[in-house]
This record gives sequence, structure tokens and C-alpha cells, in this order.
Amino acid sequence: MSTRNTFFICLFLLYTFVAFAQDEGGEEEIPTYQTMYDDPYDIRNLYLQFQPMYGDIGALNVTGGFGLEGAYYHKEVFDVQLAFRTTYGKRFDINRHAAINNATNTDEFPLYYNIEFGGTYHILDIMKESTSKVLLYSKKLKGTEWASTVARHAEITGNVRTIIGGRIGGKINSTTTNINAILAVQNKDLFDSNELPLINEAIYSNLQTFVIYAGGSYAWIRNYAVEFSERWDPSGSDQILTAYFDILYAPSINLSDVTLNGETISTANIEELVLGFRGGVNVKFNRKLSWGYGVEAGINPGIKNRGFFLVFKMSFPLYAKVFGTKETTAEE
Repeated sequence: MSTRNTFFICLFLLYTFVAFAQDEGGEEEIPTYQTMYDDPYDIRNLYLQFQPMYGDIGALNVTGGFGLEGAYYHKEVFDVQLAFRTTYGKRFDINRHAAINNATNTDEFPLYYNIEFGGTYHILDIMKESTSKVLLYSKKLKGTEWASTVARHAEITGNVRTIIGGRIGGKINSTTTNINAILAVQNKDLFDSNELPLINEAIYSNLQTFVIYAGGSYAWIRNYAVEFSERWDPSGSDQILTAYFDILYAPSINLSDVTLNGETISTANIEELVLGFRGGVNVKFNRKLSWGYGVEAGINPGIKNRGFFLVFKMSFPLYAKVFGTKETTAEE
């Protein structure tokens, strides 16, 4: 897959998820409502989330597992993030599982992990009036009565906080990879001490990368509650949505040499990739206990022609609180 095609795929995924998260559907009849509060600056500033499920589909490896993530917002100045993920076990680490069972080289294949840390400086942090949609729901409609009711939405006018940010950070990744697949796409060979190419060998190795990223983000924060004069229950929105795009640079790429029949075989002739990119969307909610999700795709630095990746993350529970100040007035 060419870099250009991958770039357009990433843009399409980013647009799709932003459109889905914003939920800008068709027009609905607007019921009468009263705004109870509307302050997108009055949010919790510390978010701790457990990710019981993630999926990483990449050209280098395919993994699934769990992770932890945290974020802190410092007023209107900056926010910082820290994240870690690893697999449930070797059966959810495709190349590691294959290497342990099938590799002819006698190397160790360590556990997959990904650690990321970074921050976003708020270049522009403003509030403006906007519209959004909320689901109309009533507890009085139960069972088959609710099931037979066509879901309706109301378009609410309120404030939205918009943050244009500059991002910088780094990440460390370790993964098992299939050397035979790399050699095939790069049209290369590995050679033993007699300069003979290795054939009919199932060879795996471990790739460790340290990546620095820099880019930009665009975030929307809503934090309002409304009360309807009709039969519908109170509703609102407390969504925090962040779309981002980063350029990735790897100052350190280490593809381990392999050991075959007691001989160390160099992997130095395998071509590396030092530049990449990614785009993604993260969504969470300004509640003490809630959930969130995220998706990103792009080209990871590491091995040439093997950089494409697509990651999905689901967070639950997601715990949030105000750190260092009084509790927010937002609904639980």
C-alpha cells in the first residue's frame, strides 16, 4: 500500500469518526427547553481510564489487549497525556505466538508493549455559540412502548469550547515481527557467515523503536444540561472530542539480530523507516464515571514498507475528578 493511499485512508477515517461523534443529523422539531447550565470551561481536569479492549492491526504485527491512560488539563494553558498498553497474552500477539511455536531461530521474543507520553499547548482556547443534538428520552416509556417509539433528537443551542493545540511527545514500542515477510516486501535476503542466503527458515525478531512526534489538534468541549417542558427527561452533553494529526520521527530503531544454529545473523541490510505520520480521534465525557473510545491510523516509523497501522481503543471505566480545585457543577 502506497504512502499516498494510506494518507487518504487516514483522512477518511478521521472525518468519519468526527462526523459520527458530532452527530449532526437531519433537522428535528425543537421542543421547548430551559438551559440549566452551560459552561464548557467548568470541567474536571484529571481523567484516569482503564482500557479493557484495544486492537492494533498493523503490517508489522497484529495484537489485542488492554491498557491504561491518563490526561490532565491545566486551565486554558495546556494538557498532558500518558498511555500504556500490552496484550492479554501470546495468543493475542500474532507474531509472538507464531515465533514461539514455529521460529527456527533460537532468540527470545519479549512481550509486546507501547508507552506514550506527551502534551498539548493551547494555541487558541475560545468559547463560541454552537448547536448540537441530544436524544429525547422519557423514563415513562417502558418496555414495548419505548421499543415501538421512533428515537427523536432535539437540536440545542449552547456554548462550545474550541481548542487549537500544538502537540509534542514521544512513544516507545516493542513488538515481535516476521522477518520473512519483511524480506519478501523489500526483496532482500539474510546471509549466514558463508555469505549464503537463508532459505526455508521461519525467522522472527524483535523490533524496538523510540519515536518523537509533533503535530496539531482540534478539540471540541461541551458541558451543558437542559430541561424540557414536555414529557422528555432532562438531557445534555458533556462530550470532549479531540481530533489530531502528528508527524512521527524515530531517532532510535533497533531490529535485533537473529541466532540460528548457534550463529548470529545480522539484520543490518533490512531497510528502516525513520519518518511516519498518524491521524486520530479521542472521545471522553466530563463525568465522575463514564467511558470513552479512540481510533488512529497511519504509518509508524520502523521498517520500510511495513509501517501501516490501525488502532481501536475502548475505555471503561473512565474516572474523572477535579484536581486541586473545588468540584465542578456538572451533572454526574
